[in-house]
Amino acid sequence: MREIVSRDAKGRYEIRCDKIRARYGHSFPVGLNHEEDGESRVLYPGMPRRNLESIMREGLTPMKRQFVHLSTSRSEAIETGRRHGKDVVLLIIDADCLRKKGLMVYKAGKNVRIVERVPPECITLAV
Repeated sequence: MREIVSRDAKGRYEIRCDKIRARYGHSFPVGLNHEEDGESRVLYPGMPRRNLESIMREGLTPMKRQFVHLSTSRSEAIETGRRHGKDVVLLIIDADCLRKKGLMVYKAGKNVRIVERVPPECITLAV
């Protein structure tokens, strides 16, 4: 169990009360108790291009999860986006904009950050 946690490059797992659990990606309510990230300025999600118009209009919501997942790494965001198809766009999220809107950014993994939602005014399309 400890080996799974220590070898996971993305920091997806933790041991709590002698049990292994996911640090993010939950589709049902769980108490996470993550550390707030007050340092990141730019975060990235990779998205299928087919979703771009609605995202730029409505922002990002967690859909069937508790939180929107963002990355501190451009390449990891693109890799994640490719799980949904090959035609991926990279978005730039202004983390300071999120904080000004009263949205907390949490550290969920080594390069993963989570937030309740991302309003459209905090999103820019990367070129």
